[in-house]
Amino acid sequence: MKATTVHYPWYKKEDTDAFFALFQNNLANFVIIAVTMLGMGFPASIVFGKVIPGAAVAVMVGNLYYAFMAKRLAQKEGRTDVTALSYGISTPVMFVFLFGVLAPANALTGNPELAWKIAVAAAFLSGLIETLVSFTGNWVRNHLPRAAMLGALAGVALTFIAGEMLFNTFSIPVVGLVALVIIIAGVVGKMAMPFKIPASLFAVIIGTVLAFTLGYQSPSQIADGLITLGFIQYCHLWRLLRG
Repeated sequence: MKATTVHYPWYKKEDTDAFFALFQNNLANFVIIAVTMLGMGFPASIVFGKVIPGAAVAVMVGNLYYAFMAKRLAQKEGRTDVTALSYGISTPVMFVFLFGVLAPANALTGNPELAWKIAVAAAFLSGLIETLVSFTGNWVRNHLPRAAMLGALAGVALTFIAGEMLFNTFSIPVVGLVALVIIIAGVVGKMAMPFKIPASLFAVIIGTVLAFTLGYQSPSQIADGLITLGFIQYCHLWRLLRG
């Protein structure tokens, strides 16, 4: 099909709400990865110096590439109703790598650095297998019932994504349920939030305010977490170098 020049917008106001929804999902996975690896005995230098930054870069690059693919498809088919696929960390695969690769590797070797390298190699092999199997994607889509594929996807989503987030919501119900009600009212009920703030962002703001106000979070914990950020360390190093 001949490519057609169409005006495909890179940004629409609905993208703001979608961004914060995807941001919350990936942020929750980052927290789970960090907490789990630290609990397994991995040093902060690996968790916050290699794993989290690498995953963050992968998420950003992946979303930018999907946006590029959406624009290319829109021009190819002469359409403007093309939405880029959101890209992030697969929750089921995350648990497989945490407890099926990292934990056994760390237990067998007793060396967190070597265990991390084993996990990186496993991730590379997993990506290679997915790339090779992707060539049969169209055949699978055309020959398997859609209900069979979507049923498995829905089961995974309900079990690992919705179920996990629901448990987190009820762990601090005063904060979690308020944020959940805001998201349902804004996203499902299409209710406008104050000052036209996207529902996902408004839920984050209200949840954060409640967490600090009710004492579930403290500024000292944020300060301790910022110490592990690379740019903070670089700032300290720069000050030392300048004398």
